[in-house]
Amino acid sequence: MNFIEFKNKYQKVEVSEYPNTVTKQPLVSICIQTYQHASYIRECLDSILAQKVDFPIEILLGEDGSTDGTREICIEYAKKFPNIIRLFLHDRMNNIKVNGFPSGRFNLRNNLYSARGKYIAWCEGDDYWTDPYKLQKQVSFLESHPEYSLIHTDHNYLNQETGIVIEALHENKGRVFNGIEDCAPLIISDKYIITTCTAMYRGDYGHFIHQKFADDFDERYSMADYQMWFHLARLGKVKYLEDVTATYRRNDGSATAFFDNKKRLVFIENVYWQRRTFAERYGYPEQLPIIHFRYLRNLAFLKYRINGHNKNNEYYRKFKALENVSSGTLLNLWGSFFKYRLERILNI
Repeated sequence: MNFIEFKNKYQKVEVSEYPNTVTKQPLVSICIQTYQHASYIRECLDSILAQKVDFPIEILLGEDGSTDGTREICIEYAKKFPNIIRLFLHDRMNNIKVNGFPSGRFNLRNNLYSARGKYIAWCEGDDYWTDPYKLQKQVSFLESHPEYSLIHTDHNYLNQETGIVIEALHENKGRVFNGIEDCAPLIISDKYIITTCTAMYRGDYGHFIHQKFADDFDERYSMADYQMWFHLARLGKVKYLEDVTATYRRNDGSATAFFDNKKRLVFIENVYWQRRTFAERYGYPEQLPIIHFRYLRNLAFLKYRINGHNKNNEYYRKFKALENVSSGTLLNLWGSFFKYRLERILNI
C-alpha cells in the first residue's frame, strides 16, 4: 500500500497545508505529531527552534484536530516562523483507530511522506529536546559514518502523573556495543530500546522504510516507531550516544504508557502479537522465547499493579528466573491463565 492508496483508503477530508514558504532543500526534517497538547506544544516547538545548527531545517507540524487550543498555538507558530514550519491541519474524520483507540497514524504518515530532508528526526508534541546541539551532533556523526542508518541518544523521563523525573535513563547503557552488526534481533525482542524523540535516521532510506511501513501496516499494531527502527537496523548499524538530548513525557495519551488498566492490557496483548509476527515474518525465531517471556512478565506486572504491588517483590524475582525458558510451554501454561485473571479483574 503506497501513500496514494493509503490516502484513498483513510483520507475522508483533504489535509490543509498552511501557506508557508519553507526551504525545499532542508538537510533535516523534524516530524511533529500533536493532538490535545495545549499544555506541552509550546515547550516542544521552542526546544526545536532553539537548535543551534549550521544547516537548513524544516519542521513538519501535523495538528490532528485538537479542541483544547493546540491548533491555535500551532497556527501562531506557523505565522511566526514561516520559513521553517510546514503546518498540516488534519480532520478527525481521517483518524485511524488502533486496537479500538484513536491514533496518530494518518498524521504520522502524512508527515513522513512530506519530509524532504536528507535526515529525519521525530519529536511528539508532548516531548521536548533539552540539548540545543542535538541535531548538529547527530548530523555530524551520520555525515561521517555512512554505514550507520540510525542514531539515537539517552534521555530524561518525566512521569506526568506523579511529576517524577528520572534523569539520564540509560536504557541501553552496558547492554550492547555501539555499531553492533545486527541490532534488529535486539529491537524485535525489546532488549534494545530506541526512544522516538531522541532518534534521527537517513532520509534516503525513506522510500524503502516507508514502503515497509505500508507493507506491515495493521490497525492492531500498537507501535509505529518500533517497526521503523527495526527495518532501519536491518539496513545499517545503529549508533547510541550517551548524551542526554531530550525528555520523554509519559502521560495517559502516550501510546506505551496508559494509566488506564484496560487500555494497558489491550496494549500488552497487541505488542506481543506485533513482536511475534515480526519475528516469524522476518526470520528471527530465536527471539520468540524472550518475546513469550516478556509478554507473560508484562501481564504479571499489570496484575500486581492492579493489586497494589510493585515489580520489586518476591513474585517478580521468581518470575525473572524463568527468562531463559526456551520453548512455548510457559506461554501455553501461563498465558491464558494470566489473561483470563486480568480480564476477570478488569471486567472485560
